[in-house]
Amino acid sequence: MLNQSPQVAQKPSFKWEAQRILILDKDDQFRFMARTLFQRQRTQEVVSTASMAEAVLHLMAGPVNACLVGVAENEPAGIEFLRWLRDKKASPCPDVPVTALTDSKNPAFIQKVCRFGIEGLLRKPVSQEGLTRRISQMIVEPKRMVIAPGYLGPDRRTEADDSFGGPDRR
Repeated sequence: MLNQSPQVAQKPSFKWEAQRILILDKDDQFRFMARTLFQRQRTQEVVSTASMAEAVLHLMAGPVNACLVGVAENEPAGIEFLRWLRDKKASPCPDVPVTALTDSKNPAFIQKVCRFGIEGLLRKPVSQEGLTRRISQMIVEPKRMVIAPGYLGPDRRTEADDSFGGPDRR
């Protein structure tokens, strides 16, 4: 058998019909656009709210597959929600994939948001296509954001290869 290519692991199939998505954002227009977009995809459930208290109640009632959380420098609700969500003692789903949404260009604020363990960051305004692609990718293959000297972005590490005999370089 010549030129046999290695087997590539299949990604799990993605079905919008099986997804429950929570949107927490003060921006009414964004919530309307995102909710409409996900409903067109026939998502099982889309919970959309501007209230942190309401978002917490929805999460306590049942798990979601993904969260979209609006964060702003002048509005602490998004940051407080992320803090609560990642608290393993308080939150019913501390490991749920999260994409933060912001219009901030402040690197210090963006690093602060990333420290809460998010899987993505989208700068507003965001296109419908970009939002759909990002959320489906985040649910299928979640990768936490990493902050390291000279790098801020998704964790690019793969699982450890036990058969590797070379020196560790990380």
